[in-house]
Amino acid sequence: MVLKNELQSGNKLPTELELAEMFSVSRTAVREALCSLEAQGLIERKKSGGTVIKQFTANKILESIIFAPKNDLQMFADFMEARKVLESQIVVLAIERSQVEDLELIQQSLSNLEVEIIQKGNGVESDIMFHLSLAACTHNQVLISVIKSISDMLRTNREKTLQYPGRLLECLKEHRAIFAAIKSKHTIEAQRLIVFHLDQALHIAHQIY
Repeated sequence: MVLKNELQSGNKLPTELELAEMFSVSRTAVREALCSLEAQGLIERKKSGGTVIKQFTANKILESIIFAPKNDLQMFADFMEARKVLESQIVVLAIERSQVEDLELIQQSLSNLEVEIIQKGNGVESDIMFHLSLAACTHNQVLISVIKSISDMLRTNREKTLQYPGRLLECLKEHRAIFAAIKSKHTIEAQRLIVFHLDQALHIAHQIY
């Protein structure tokens, strides 16, 4: 209802009974859902009665997802699935729209990761920089903001997967291959490589969670 703009920040929600009838569920289920939304800071129950929608942002909605009652692996898998959908299209737009300075930023992220490998760093910032640089190539502020928000939330997961033996070097190889496909304007190959790259991270997550 919120995402369809049927309800906006400050609007009062229907009563528990009305919501139960609307979604064909029990009042107990509605009450539990409202408690969860309140705990996530998305709604507020007034002492005078009634429930209103609080101010929210894209970040707030993403935070409500990450703090939902799922285990780490389930949450990570959901995010990686979303990233595959987003980033497989981001590389298409990157090929179509990237400028020289955009490609230089991607190259810088590769150089940074090389240095981190030599200095035995964790590679997290360089990995984030690579994916943000891909998003920046689209010149689409919404995509850039979404990728940044997801990157911030998955920082801990990145630290774990990149620490897996040999992963940092493989990550660099995968980044280089993706970059080469983008520079060569090989759209299908770039899409295949970015999906493979994200699948590898998920595969490692299955090993460590």
